[in-house]
Amino acid sequence: MNTQYLRGARVQLSPFKKKHFTRIYISWLNDQKVVKFSEQRHQRHTKKSCITYIKRKNSKLFAIELHNSLHIGNISVHKNTANKTADIGILIGEKKEWGKGYGTEALGLVLKMLLQDRAIRKITAGSMAENKSMIKIAHACGMHVEAIVPKFFLWKKKEIDLVLMAKYNARFKK
Repeated sequence: MNTQYLRGARVQLSPFKKKHFTRIYISWLNDQKVVKFSEQRHQRHTKKSCITYIKRKNSKLFAIELHNSLHIGNISVHKNTANKTADIGILIGEKKEWGKGYGTEALGLVLKMLLQDRAIRKITAGSMAENKSMIKIAHACGMHVEAIVPKFFLWKKKEIDLVLMAKYNARFKK
């Protein structure tokens, strides 16, 4: 996967590097408010667990940074080459930056990059139905709800649906 930098109006996405492995970054992953809708909520994170995560095959992790280089979150892309798909996940860790549209801008940049790749047929993102922000971000970027898997998650002792969102690549070359 190309390790290019992606630059938007207010954020830039840079390949996740050693400089991003800070105590603050790891604290986001261990903050139950930050990861409340994420499957990351089920484990305690360390520098070692984070390094293992970013070394996954066919995956790319970008740091979401403001133009002043402040690291505010991450966006991941996992490619499934056999099925010609890419799945995206977003985490805005800096709570003071929530609700400012940075996740939407970051997702838009990654979608634009992936839609240029003729080897990608479909781009997906999944979310807990309770995560209204992620669903709103995906819709704002042109993704649509493709399926709802009932009672997929256990969250706060409740069964919660999984919302699967997708965008198809018109440039896909069969």
